[in-house]
Amino acid sequence: MSILRPRDPAVIAAVEVNDEYRVELRTDRKLTDYTPDEAEKLADELCDAASEARRKHATDMRIEYIGRAFEHGFDQDEGDAA
Repeated sequence: MSILRPRDPAVIAAVEVNDEYRVELRTDRKLTDYTPDEAEKLADELCDAASEARRKHATDMRIEYIGRAFEHGFDQDEGDAA
């Protein structure tokens, strides 16, 4: 996801989710000013990325939990069986 200025096709801000489920914001410079429309679009993209990060984290944790349940759900020694 990225924001482009209409008159200048250069990317002024980019938003993405990294492998640690954190939202990354890259800007074209340290101090950036935005028009109200650009600021609203950036805010929307940040909110979308935050939702995506939460969804990915929940999905990955659910898969990891299910995997562990299958690994350990049937760990019984033969002597334990009645």
